[in-house]
Amino acid sequence: MKRVEVYYDLVSPYSYLAYGRVGRICEENGAELVLRPMLLGAVHKAVGLQAPI
Repeated sequence: MKRVEVYYDLVSPYSYLAYGRVGRICEENGAELVLRPMLLGAVHKAVGLQAPI
């Protein structure tokens, strides 16, 4: 079975938009959707990057 893992940030509007599309695509193609929540700000902090805003 095909499997798609999606890493998303809970506060990102782009994650919300992508979820709707990727969910439909997985359903149409018989793929399992695995959602992996993350905090993008924490990743930026861990690697020393500053968010653009």
